Amino acid sequence: MQSLINVSNRLPVTVSDTISPSAGGLVSALEGFRADFEFQWVGWAGAQVEDPRQRESISKELQDRFSYTPLFLSEADVADFYTGFSNTSLWPLLHYLPSYAAYDRRWFDAYINVNGAYAQAVARRAK
Repeated sequence: MQSLINVSNRLPVTVSDTISPSAGGLVSALEGFRADFEFQWVGWAGAQVEDPRQRESISKELQDRFSYTPLFLSEADVADFYTGFSNTSLWPLLHYLPSYAAYDRRWFDAYINVNGAYAQAVARRAK
């Protein structure tokens, strides 16, 4: 069976005391691939988890239940990588609104670092 790895900013789950699937159009559309592909998803866990044992437990549950590989980002990474560079720098440029774009070197550095973490996670999952 062929493998398909979807990489997105965030996994389609809500991580709190329990882990529950999130609804959404992308999730619904991609779930259909499970019949034909070994489907995997790589993305941010969506929660701040500092304890290494808790991260391990969450990772195991996400992998076992959904074939999801979580990344655990700091609050600063989320602010700089996603809110900063992705939404404030890239989004306006890619949606024909360049006058709304802003740039901060810290955001770009976080973007490079976080994308490196995503790339490493994908490389570990890819065959």
